[in-house]
Amino acid sequence: MTLPFDHPLVLYRGDTQRWGYQFWDDAGRTQPHDLTDVVVAAEIRRASGAPPVTLPCTVSGNAVTLTLSAEAARALPASAQWDLEFRYLSGDVRTMVAGTVDVRGDITVTP
Repeated sequence: MTLPFDHPLVLYRGDTQRWGYQFWDDAGRTQPHDLTDVVVAAEIRRASGAPPVTLPCTVSGNAVTLTLSAEAARALPASAQWDLEFRYLSGDVRTMVAGTVDVRGDITVTP
């Protein structure tokens, strides 16, 4: 079994965030992973089973971009966990990336 890639996040409360990943089928990164018909989902939670903050995902080719809105970032707990999952047509689910979330406090609040 392959464990997900560990990617801890450091986020700033109240700020819009975007980050992305590319997925490959080979170590040399010459064969893009086919994301056609793959359902991609990502969430941040204080703990397993806690209410989630959903991260909208945009897929383009073999790349996935995640977005955290400023409004959603204001609701984040000080620490949490997150992951990014793929659900294939076969019904298989694979967690591709996961990690801890450290949320830094916002100082300036734009009106």
